[in-house]
Amino acid sequence: MRILMLGNSFTFANNMPETLANLIDAEVVQHTRGGARLAEQLNPDTKMGGMTQAALENEKWDYVIIQEMSNGPITSRESFLNNTALLCERIRSNGAVPVLYATWAYQKGGKQLESFGMDYDEMYQKMYDAYHEAADQNGALIADVGKCFYEEATKQDIFAEDGCHPNELGSRLAAQVIADVILANQASKTEVVIEPKAEDNDTRLRILYLYQMLLTQTDEDHTLSTKQITDRMMEQHNILVHRTTVPKDIDLLRAAGFEIIGERKRA
Repeated sequence: MRILMLGNSFTFANNMPETLANLIDAEVVQHTRGGARLAEQLNPDTKMGGMTQAALENEKWDYVIIQEMSNGPITSRESFLNNTALLCERIRSNGAVPVLYATWAYQKGGKQLESFGMDYDEMYQKMYDAYHEAADQNGALIADVGKCFYEEATKQDIFAEDGCHPNELGSRLAAQVIADVILANQASKTEVVIEPKAEDNDTRLRILYLYQMLLTQTDEDHTLSTKQITDRMMEQHNILVHRTTVPKDIDLLRAAGFEIIGERKRA
């Protein structure tokens, strides 16, 4: 198995790629630079971007793991989403599977978080939302290291002294989360499919299920909120849908000529 990691110091700290390689017995190559953003990986005029584009063009990979600059998904969300989409497209053209390495909120009570001007829970939630929206939009795997850090930070010391980077334990946790996602995906590929068919949880059917739901479960006197739609999509079809995807799917249905009446609220 060959894996390419695209990121920055959150990836290369404590030689995490080697830890990942040992966990899943794979060849792991990293294209990283401290502070690097995904935009650099897409730019062939930069040294790292040129290497990355050549690697995706001329070499074969099984998985490509992408990680944005630490607060980039919050401070430059649209850029993050756009660059993730472009990278996922290039990765799939290579025949590889894109994996989002979702990073974490800065250490609670630390100077880095204080200077960022955001409380711990708020930063965690915004990072979570951005990475999950990107994964949902691109059908990518997600290694939610940020969630793991959020759950473990009160139990053990996982941050370096700067309150931003991981210490050795933090990097081992990150490698384990990524390894678990890849191994689970590998296990799913070993299942023998005799005849291709659409399963109930096939995300390709999401918009059809949405249309069916609106047609049969709503009328002028009965409405559904975004949360009710996402909850029912999971309950009835086992499909996880991000809340920001619902209005986009409704807009697509409208563009196709279906009359759908609704209103947007903050709540």
